[in-house]
Amino acid sequence: MKVTQADIAERVGVDRTSVNKVLNRYPRHNISPETAAEIWKVARELGYDFKKIRRDPERRKYPRTPVEMDVDVEILLEDDTVYDKGKARVRDLSLSGVRLCDLATEKRSLPIDNFRCRLRITEAPLEGLNLEGVFMRMQMGGTVEFGIVVRNLDREDKDRLVQYLEEGEPLPES
Repeated sequence: MKVTQADIAERVGVDRTSVNKVLNRYPRHNISPETAAEIWKVARELGYDFKKIRRDPERRKYPRTPVEMDVDVEILLEDDTVYDKGKARVRDLSLSGVRLCDLATEKRSLPIDNFRCRLRITEAPLEGLNLEGVFMRMQMGGTVEFGIVVRNLDREDKDRLVQYLEEGEPLPES
């Protein structure tokens, strides 16, 4: 059975984000040294695959491109049930992720259980492009922003996105 960071978090009694910060050696976390040691210990005991903590190789190959694009958002539960719908704005875009801001949904909340999001860009030049991913971080300053790691990008959408990121012009939507 594949061991996840959520499994480690449950065993230690912390949230998954804390486990992620410790395993990725994030320098500015507020986790006690004792808890960090326990996270490492439990990860080893459960047989966690430490190769998974390496960064996504596409992350640097396609650096973030500043954009301002509206998107339709669906928040999906693990069983593909739509939890909520809404709109947001994409501020940064790369092949491996987006920075999402101005998220406005009907319920105005996110689920407690595991979930993912589906984004559909609603304006040119990438109108109709579909992105699916998971929320990886939340940053709060003047506004709340979310980092989304893109997963399950189909070939056609990937080709359009790559062309846009490399040349500034997407392939026409089919």
